[in-house]
Amino acid sequence: MSKTITEKLTDFALNLNFADLPLSVVRKAKECLLDLLGCAIGGTGTEAGQHILSLVAEEDCSGSASVIGAQGRNSCLNAALANGVLGHSLQFDDGSRVAQGHPGTVVIPAILAAGETAEIDGKGLLVSLVVGYEAFIRIGEAINPSHIKRGFHTTGTVGTVAAALAASKAFGLSREQTLDALGLAGSIAGGLMEYAVTGSMSTYLIAGNAARNGVLAALLGKRGFTGPVSIIEGEKGFFRAMSDGQDTEKATLQLGQRFRIEEVYFKPYPSCRHTHAAIEAAIELVKRYGIDFRQVERVVVDTYSLALDECNLPEPTTIAGADSSLQFCVATAIRYGRFTLAERSLENLWDPATRALAQIVALKKNPALDALVPQKRPAMVTIVTKDGASYTYKQDHAKGEPERAMSMEELLGKFTACTSEILSVEKRKKILDLIAILETLDSLEPLMAELRFRSQTHL
Repeated sequence: MSKTITEKLTDFALNLNFADLPLSVVRKAKECLLDLLGCAIGGTGTEAGQHILSLVAEEDCSGSASVIGAQGRNSCLNAALANGVLGHSLQFDDGSRVAQGHPGTVVIPAILAAGETAEIDGKGLLVSLVVGYEAFIRIGEAINPSHIKRGFHTTGTVGTVAAALAASKAFGLSREQTLDALGLAGSIAGGLMEYAVTGSMSTYLIAGNAARNGVLAALLGKRGFTGPVSIIEGEKGFFRAMSDGQDTEKATLQLGQRFRIEEVYFKPYPSCRHTHAAIEAAIELVKRYGIDFRQVERVVVDTYSLALDECNLPEPTTIAGADSSLQFCVATAIRYGRFTLAERSLENLWDPATRALAQIVALKKNPALDALVPQKRPAMVTIVTKDGASYTYKQDHAKGEPERAMSMEELLGKFTACTSEILSVEKRKKILDLIAILETLDSLEPLMAELRFRSQTHL
């Protein structure tokens, strides 16, 4: 009999060694770790981050894993949960346009928790990271766009399976144990996108829960708790239950030969990725033509269906809602000529000038742009000024995609922006230096020790 997708992913994970990773893949894996840690450290200062830190602080701190922004250690499960929430709470974490989700904020918290518990080395962390990203991108691509159109949050659903495979690799599970872990992970995977309508914090919890449940599945698989080996493509499995159509071949095509982690994008703006092309187009128009936001009569954003489904929120009332509001993001970009963490604030959200500008941003579905998805996520912005002048700019690939990759200098600048108000220059340098030499570390402890700092007072 032919192998199931679960078996193929498991065999790939078990057989992958650090020596099998091309230098470009190792470099990308380090960039993913750098990016997520920056986001998670910055996340300790968010409202959602403070809530999750407060929750896990109530638990016994004699565990085996570190929570970013907390002193001492906590349980492996709590660490995965908290670090996943922290990693997603700035809406600044990496993603995959074909998988329609965010692998870093589920995979990396899972392997940090599992890896620290299992006392793996730096090479083991990098290999586990690659394993998790490969599973996330491949399964996500196979099940989308139907999956996300039905209302599922890929980060939570696919992320649970990816986190389980990565954690299983970090724990050193056997083939049978890993198969059970994936079967269990697929059985409990979940996450719904209703947050996009209401602007709630549930999007952050979905990420953390996926990381936690992936580790939970691996821990249970290790103990002989069984799960279905056909969980992904089975008659009542993941694909059929959560989508109206899937391409099963994509889940394992060129597995072990083509490393999909190299396709991951990094965000230059702290908002939903579907807003980024429009943000860039607006910024370009302001810079190119010197447009004063007070002279803007109206704005039209041509975009694709998925962006409209997730980001049509004309009057957001929360930061989470603002993150997914094309109207707010474009208005902010026009007003300031930029979109940074400084503009991702309640002050800007409720600023009368920003809200007035958002009210004149009209969204328009463009079939020509729709046809380019997912190879591109384009947007075209037209700004009409009060003197009757009209300016238009189209952006096919937002900054951060492989086609327009962020440089290491830009990634380091982003890390600094996320962490400068939280960590000292010396501590930031230590973290960066340790990531740079990660494959030489015999233990994760030097890195994790730098992440066990005392965050701001919990809410």
